[in-house]
Parts: sequence; structure tokens; C-alpha cells
Amino acid sequence: MFKANTSFLFDLAIIVGLLMTIGVCINLASPEQAEAGPSKEKQLPQVSQEHPSKTACPGEASPAKKKDRSRVVNTTTQRSTPSSQHQVISKATKKPPSAPAVKYHGTFVETLKSAPFPYSGKDVDPNFFDFVDPKTGDRFRTTRTLERLSEKDHYRDSSVLFHVPSQFNPKKPFTYVVFFHGNRTEVQQFMKDYRLAEQIASSRKNVILVLPQLAKNAADSSPGKFSKTNVFKAFMLEVAHVLTSKLGKKYLKQLEQAPIILAAFSGGYKPLACSLDRGGADSRIKGVLLLDALYEDLYIFGKWILHNVSGGFFINIFTEDSACEEKTRILIQFLHEHRLPFKEEWPKGLKKREICLIRSPHDHLQVPLVGPPLEPLAELLRNLRN
Repeated sequence: MFKANTSFLFDLAIIVGLLMTIGVCINLASPEQAEAGPSKEKQLPQVSQEHPSKTACPGEASPAKKKDRSRVVNTTTQRSTPSSQHQVISKATKKPPSAPAVKYHGTFVETLKSAPFPYSGKDVDPNFFDFVDPKTGDRFRTTRTLERLSEKDHYRDSSVLFHVPSQFNPKKPFTYVVFFHGNRTEVQQFMKDYRLAEQIASSRKNVILVLPQLAKNAADSSPGKFSKTNVFKAFMLEVAHVLTSKLGKKYLKQLEQAPIILAAFSGGYKPLACSLDRGGADSRIKGVLLLDALYEDLYIFGKWILHNVSGGFFINIFTEDSACEEKTRILIQFLHEHRLPFKEEWPKGLKKREICLIRSPHDHLQVPLVGPPLEPLAELLRNLRN
């Protein structure tokens, strides 16, 4: 009987072991474990809810795993919705707002009604054109050197060159430089030959350059309409309106009232003298720069030095043994008679009623470039007190 019981217990133990083994196998293959997917190391990183393009990366990862995540991030970005793509592109291409800037810097040419030429209208000299071709009807002017110049080729251009340097700021005080070119040239060529834009740029001053076309490519110093009373004043008002169209209407008042420096080289002396004498803008004239240009009109220049209402400066650079040196000696005598002090060297700083008469050892055509001083317009502007 003992043996029978032992055999029964042994068989029972075997049956219980089999049942336990079957239960373990069933537990390993439960539905919950089957849906869990691969282990964490093989799972794709989950997308963060905070931003659709960012991934949640639990813990540190090996370089290989980082590379895999980068691939997954790219895949996720490619699968993003059209709206999210539009947002990303918009942010990437949107430019930061730029600071308000002047609308125009640079050089341009406009035609003005009040420009020196064409010489027409009321109160013009009827003998200015003293010859008419009987066949064509074309008018000509005979110069003092007996050269006959046609109206259509030399006296019809109403161009005015404007140069607004890159440093110009209309919100700050500024000055006009009205430059009268010499003979046998035109405004664009004159500006290039004497590096006027470069001189203004190197001065770093807040100025606008204005060059009216005089007799074009002609040996003639005629002032044209600037010989008439108040035409220069009208010219500067028209200049202001042209610049307003470039810079903005809110600057019109400043453009109409800004002070003016008058400069002339060689034959440009005549329109400058007329602008001083009868131009109508006396209160705005800040100073005069003559570059080997004191040929005539000593009475006009002397009167302006003596009575100018703004107390402006007068600088005259003249070449040795020239007609300009001869006229400068006469001017010196005038200054002595009226006890007006003057200097014979370049000023260190321009003051009101500063008078400088400077001899140049250089050739006449080089004076606007080498003075002395070197690049006299630039040096003048550097010494200018705004």
C-alpha cells in the first residue's frame, strides 16, 4: 500500500509540474505583451506634443542612435501638415524690418525751368545772340575771342546735376554746394574730372551738391538767366522741390531754407558773381570758394565781403603770374582800405567773415584737385562748422 501511495504522489507531482509549465508559457504569450512592440532600445522616439518638429529622446544615446534619431526627425518633418510647412517657410524667409532710410542717394540730372539756359523769356538781352543764319534761321553768339557758337549746341541745355552723398541725413542740418563749372565742359564730365563726389564723400559732411549746366562745351562764361534779378532764388526753390520728390515732402521746409556755399572754377566766376549781386538769396549764402576764378567783377565780390548779411567766408585760390593774381592784388588793396583782415594760408577752421587769399604754384586746370590744399572742396567742407 505504501508503494501504491508513493506511486500516486509521484504521478501527481508530474501532473502539477506539467500544469505549471503550461501556465508559464501561456503568461509569456499574453495579449498585453504582444501589443507592446519592440523593446525601448528598438522603439522609434516619440514626437513631443510641445512642437511637432521636436522628438522626445529619453536618456543619453550612443552616436549610432543619435544618427538614427536624426533620420527619424527628418522623416517626421517630411510628414508634417501643409500648414506647419507654411509656418516654417514663412519664418525662414521673413526679413527683419529695416530702419527708415532716405529714398535716394546718388547722382541724377534734372531739367529745371530756372536753369541758366536756355536764355529766353522776358527782359533777356536781345543782342545775346548776335547772328542769325539766313538759310536755317539758327541763332549764334559771338564770344569775346570772336568764336561763333550756335544756340542749339551750346545754349539750350537746362540740365542740373544733383549729388546726394551716402552720408546725407535730412534730419540733421545740411548745406548746399552750388558749383559753377569752367569753360569747354558739361556738368557730368566736370564732376568726373575733378572728383567732386569723392571729395564730398571724403569730407563726410552733410551736404548736397548742385551743378547747373552753363554754356555747354563752350569758351563762354555767360550767366544766362542768372543775370536777371531773383532768378537764383527761384532756382534754389526749384532745386528744393526736385529734392523733395526724392527725399519726401516732410523735408521741404529744410530744403527751401538750407544755407548755400557758392563755388566756381575758372569761367564759372560770372554766374557766381551775378548770384551774389542780384540772385535774391543773400541771407542763405554761407560762403564763397573761387578756384582760380577771380577774373572780373571785383566790385561785386568786394561789396559782398564788406556787406554780406550772413557774415560768410570768402576763399580765393589763384595761380601765380595769372590774371587772377593781378585781380587778387587789387582786392588786397581794397581790403587794406577797409581795414578788413585776411589770411594768405588755408584756415584751420572756418569762421564768420573769414577771408583767405591763397597762391597756388600749380597749373590752372589742376587747381580744383591740388589747390592748395589737396582737394580743396573736401578740405573746405571738413573745416565747415554746421
